[in-house]
Amino acid sequence: RALLSAKSPSLALLPKMPLAKIVVNVPIAGKEKTILAEASKITSKHTKKPETYVMVTLEQGAVFMDGNDSPAAFLEVRGIGLQVSAHAGLSSDLSKMLGTHLGVEADRVYINFSEVPAKSWGWNGSTF
Repeated sequence: RALLSAKSPSLALLPKMPLAKIVVNVPIAGKEKTILAEASKITSKHTKKPETYVMVTLEQGAVFMDGNDSPAAFLEVRGIGLQVSAHAGLSSDLSKMLGTHLGVEADRVYINFSEVPAKSWGWNGSTF
């Protein structure tokens, strides 16, 4: 059952609810807010959803790619109704952002895109 109130947007306005999850193997201290804010704007732009619907997470962790631990990142972008047409733009802009702020080259970034069924996305004590 979908939970809606007078304060919450109608279901017609909620086709995506995007999440961008970022894991990098380079230091992020002091850069978190900048990266989170920029990733949120990029995700909003390409999913055509207001930032109020976007969630971004960022963590520093172990990432090993191509047999070494040079700067690298793994990202997951998930959403209800996430359009395939958004993937290329998200990939390009998120990769550029990681290069600019963390020195992670685009060829050291993997991004997984997933569409999530509305019934499998929880929010506000219920699902969509």
